[in-house]
Amino acid sequence: MLPRPARLVRQNVITGCRKRHFTSTFVVRASSTQGQVVGQAPSPTLDDSFHDLIKEGDMGMGMGPKRSLKSTSKGKGKMTIPDLELVDDSHPSSSKSQHKFGLIVEDLDELDSSKYDEEEVGEFDFSRREERRSPATVLGSKRVGVVVLPDHLKNGIQRQIDQLDNPRTLRQSYLSLPSSSSRRSREEKVDHRSSRPRKTVEGELAKAAGILPGEYGVVRNVFEELERRLGKGWLDRSTTAEKKEIVEYSGGLGSGSWATIDAFLESSTSDNLKIQLVHSSRHSLDLAQKIMEDVSEQAADVHFNRKHVPSDHRPAVVLSTFLLSTLPTQPSQQTHLNQLLSLKSPYIVLIDKSTPTGWQAISRARSYLLDQSNSDDPLHVLAPCPHDGICPLVSTEDKCSFSQRIQRPSFVRKTKHSNRGEEDTGYCYVVIARGERPISNLPDEPTFRGMPKSSLGRLGGVGKEELARSRLKQDGRSVLREIEGHEGILEVVNLPEQEHVNEHDRVELDAEDKQKMQNGLREEAYSWPRLVAPPMKRSGHVTMDACCPDGNIQRLTYSKSHSKQGYHDARKSSWGDIFPHTPKATPVVRTRGVRRLNKTQNDDEVLNELLAASAEERSDNDSATLKELESLGIKLPKAEVIEEADLEGESSSSDSFRKSYQTEGPFSKSGQKRGFSNMTMTPSRHTVQITRSSNPLQTRSMSARPPPRPKVTLSTLRKLSKSDTPITVLTAYDYPTALLSESCGVDMTLVGDSLSQVCLGHDSTTQITLEEIIHHAKAVTRGSKTPFVFADLPFGSFEVSLEEGVRNVIKLIKESGVDGVKIEGGVEIIPLVRKLSEIGIPVMPHLGLQPQRATSLSGYLVQGRTAQSAYEIYQTASEMKDAGAFGLLLEAIPHNVAKKITDDLDIITIGIGAGNGTNGQVLVITDVLGTYSQEDIVGDDAKESTLVETPNQLQQASELTLPTPKKPSASPRFVRQFGSIGMASKYAINQYVQAVKDRSFPDTKESYNMKKDEWDGFLTLLEEAKVNNQSP
Repeated sequence: MLPRPARLVRQNVITGCRKRHFTSTFVVRASSTQGQVVGQAPSPTLDDSFHDLIKEGDMGMGMGPKRSLKSTSKGKGKMTIPDLELVDDSHPSSSKSQHKFGLIVEDLDELDSSKYDEEEVGEFDFSRREERRSPATVLGSKRVGVVVLPDHLKNGIQRQIDQLDNPRTLRQSYLSLPSSSSRRSREEKVDHRSSRPRKTVEGELAKAAGILPGEYGVVRNVFEELERRLGKGWLDRSTTAEKKEIVEYSGGLGSGSWATIDAFLESSTSDNLKIQLVHSSRHSLDLAQKIMEDVSEQAADVHFNRKHVPSDHRPAVVLSTFLLSTLPTQPSQQTHLNQLLSLKSPYIVLIDKSTPTGWQAISRARSYLLDQSNSDDPLHVLAPCPHDGICPLVSTEDKCSFSQRIQRPSFVRKTKHSNRGEEDTGYCYVVIARGERPISNLPDEPTFRGMPKSSLGRLGGVGKEELARSRLKQDGRSVLREIEGHEGILEVVNLPEQEHVNEHDRVELDAEDKQKMQNGLREEAYSWPRLVAPPMKRSGHVTMDACCPDGNIQRLTYSKSHSKQGYHDARKSSWGDIFPHTPKATPVVRTRGVRRLNKTQNDDEVLNELLAASAEERSDNDSATLKELESLGIKLPKAEVIEEADLEGESSSSDSFRKSYQTEGPFSKSGQKRGFSNMTMTPSRHTVQITRSSNPLQTRSMSARPPPRPKVTLSTLRKLSKSDTPITVLTAYDYPTALLSESCGVDMTLVGDSLSQVCLGHDSTTQITLEEIIHHAKAVTRGSKTPFVFADLPFGSFEVSLEEGVRNVIKLIKESGVDGVKIEGGVEIIPLVRKLSEIGIPVMPHLGLQPQRATSLSGYLVQGRTAQSAYEIYQTASEMKDAGAFGLLLEAIPHNVAKKITDDLDIITIGIGAGNGTNGQVLVITDVLGTYSQEDIVGDDAKESTLVETPNQLQQASELTLPTPKKPSASPRFVRQFGSIGMASKYAINQYVQAVKDRSFPDTKESYNMKKDEWDGFLTLLEEAKVNNQSP
């Protein structure tokens, strides 16, 4: 039997039940307080043979007095009706007018529960099925079913819609909302001060009709979770003030205020509840106040303000509902968060939409609020995170979002032009609580009441049944008995349990222990993993991706062998739950993204999944019975499958199919293989046809494509340098080499002027022009999407004047799309570096050996080997830092000088021939790949070469070093691949990146040294400069 979903309905319920008299009229629940009377049809005359059936009381048309019947009204709503009642023609109906269909609508207020005794009411079974989930799983469940809007909210919105001259304009106003996915048919009005869409009365009413119901359901779900996690009366315990105040900063129409009124309407807090709704829009506040006219002052004391009005006591809860994503800048969001912190509330609830903007606002707010935590005022995350560390989904395309379903009123369906009776609203949220993160305070001993602490609250109906079954089997209290009337057929009968049960086997707890267990579970719940995606439920196991307390996304698997209770709870889990059971299998840390469903699950698939789970439970019980029979020595007959003779031509195909299945199937020696094409196998008449449907059911891949790496920015580079993580830099000159940097995870890509020699065949780097650099940089930026791409400023493009240098740099950046520039030079380029930094262009000066000035340096020689030259490089680097350079490229200088610059100056350093003491390393890609490492061998030199002497040896060397070429499936017919250069290139670059990361490159043999006396003289010059205040 499928469990009925718990619905949040705050309406009057039937206080009494009419005993079934089997009349021919319907008793229909009224939709309002006044009963609507309709006529009665003459009752038909029944045959005498039906009297016995009528007396048995089994002619009702439902399982209880409450059922759903579609109304014939225009709104297509649902009315709740009791069972049929059959009356005779003399049924008194003087007080009710008659209807030709025999329907009588009675007023619920006229039902007197006193005239129905307990025996009559006892005929109906109102009790729900006993909860089979464990108490811990129930505590961690986030699912609340379908949320139904309260009557005063629906009536308030409908009343405002009825006051419109033309209600059809509401649809046009809804389409004109900025958040609407439909195209706007007219230009929206914009506020000239904030440059944001101006709010109008029509637009706010459209939000109330189309958006407010979904936002209400979201906040209602969050309040339900807080009540489960914190316990009933948590609002009373949050503050000592007699008047419990809840402050809501709303970006909508006060969905948090409506959810607060509905959540605490029947609690003891409702008498002393104060709600302050803060909204910057005058139209929004006026409309919210008009909608709340039906709410009595006894239910809540609601205040409407455009700015927060402080009170004498701190508020119990501070809400920010759907507001953060509407704030345009990050400083404005931080100002809003500081305002929330200043209220000193014990709970801060932030809710926003599940859009990329909303998730970004929530994730930033979470990080910012946790950064404000200190020893005097600690903060921790109550929900949804099981930890206070960095969110593992921030650097991915996935969002930590959830969904809540609501029942659509008629005005929502009309506004959205949809006939669906329900809708799902996605949201992101975070609840910040003050204080240290709670930990379990259960006893330190490993057991409590005879049970391990980890199993407290993990035993539900399924576990109790399993314990009872195992206890009966262990005690041998089961017998075989012949079924009466069926000779030779036996059945297993379990004897009743003994009156005296071992105290250790007793699983029931008294009231005090139950309360203690609940308190312990609530504290343990802070470390339970949270499901961040819908679980994948398969026969025999359940797989789920969850955010775990260690700060990682882990894949957890629960199988039948784990425990029947844990497996049952996993089958009943849903997206957003916190799951208490520990998996038996080793969790797998997810570093490649979170698995998601391909499409939204519809109701039929959910029903099929629940039916499959129920059938699986029944099969478990049947298998347990069969095992008991086999243990008693009873062998059950098994059915034989006999295949008919195949027709000619079919048997051979069937045999070939079986042979191919045995050799290539999932149980073959080669293992299971995954295909990518649709395939239909119809080998014979008696073979099952395997066809991939054009509209398949939901499929989920057990692996996820790695998420795209975020773009490397200056902030990323600074974080790498601060964390002492080496930065990898590689040159690229065209699209293929740029793709190598992209695919291998290189941090920075340099379009260097070395392309003049390695790509264009020039003798030096001074011969390349700015237009050639721009041409190659365009191709590089198309391939390197995530690395930080910067280009060399060629010789002759910046030496003439400062204005020409700035003009050429701007041209280079605009036309090529690079992120920054590199400039070779000394103190003479400091004004250019300062000017470019002032206008926001990242600049990296090139110090040490400068290839553009190799002639003036007497060739490609190591620089900075003397004390004076090393001091000049150090001083120039310091001045470049002061001018605004974001980094320095140090080439061919002693490793101890480069390390001294890196340690003393707060600037990123990239070295090439400068040792491994810098923040990163750069190499020319042709040097990494060894493109020109094989020199041309001519004449007698070829015979003396030790590398390759003959063509046969060349072939053998290639076979040893290069993998076997494989032709790509997408290649044309005429292509034959003779090598695997791409694979070898990726391997080489990956080796380079790994060597830089683990600081094995460069080693001491690949670095330049400095004489000890020169090094001492360099340090002396630095000390003298500090004494004379000459050091920058």
